[in-house]
Amino acid sequence: MSISSTAPATAAPRRGVTARSGSRRWVGKIVITIAATLALLILGFLATMIFGIVTGTEFCPHTFERRGFAFREIPFTGIQISSISRDTDSGLVELYVIKQGYIVPDQTEPKTWHLLSLRRFRGTYAEGDAELLMKYLDAQNDKDEYAWLKWSEDHPKLAKVLWPAVAKAAQNGNYLIVPDLFKFARSTKDPVELQKKLDATLAKVAKPANPTPAADKAATMSATTEKAPTATPAKKP
Repeated sequence: MSISSTAPATAAPRRGVTARSGSRRWVGKIVITIAATLALLILGFLATMIFGIVTGTEFCPHTFERRGFAFREIPFTGIQISSISRDTDSGLVELYVIKQGYIVPDQTEPKTWHLLSLRRFRGTYAEGDAELLMKYLDAQNDKDEYAWLKWSEDHPKLAKVLWPAVAKAAQNGNYLIVPDLFKFARSTKDPVELQKKLDATLAKVAKPANPTPAADKAATMSATTEKAPTATPAKKP
């Protein structure tokens, strides 16, 4: 009697099922990648909208105008991604000085703007030398009056001498001598004597007759920009 045995049949691989399974995995990876990319883009956009805000103020020494500005940049890169919006304004002291004719705004040349301050949302703050002049223009006395507006009203002859000198120093970027100019104005009663003191101070920082070499000029400009004002204007004139 013969015994026959039958080996279990081996199931053939289902190629269609395997192909579909691999295809689903690839689709899943693509969907995850796209979703992650979109999430990063959205987070980057929100971060830029919130943390990329840059605001500041500038001053034009030729017209005694101030203006605020704002734009957006990619956070921590300094790459600007929006146009700059600006809003021109002036303080009461500047308006008074112009109204009295102590300073005649020069509208013939393109305006030059000097940085007063710049602030980023994340807390970075910068201040230009021109801010030193603003501290005098905005200073108030114990009666909450603008100190140098009141002084100008009380001393019109001295004011007629002081303000052109202040404007000239600002136009040349010599803001670091501004405290001396106001100090002389407070301590001098004679307009002629005040004019001599102001002229002598301005002469010390006048531009040399011979042009400064480009390298030296760049170094000087850099030093002037980086040096922070140390003088503090008095509360009263």
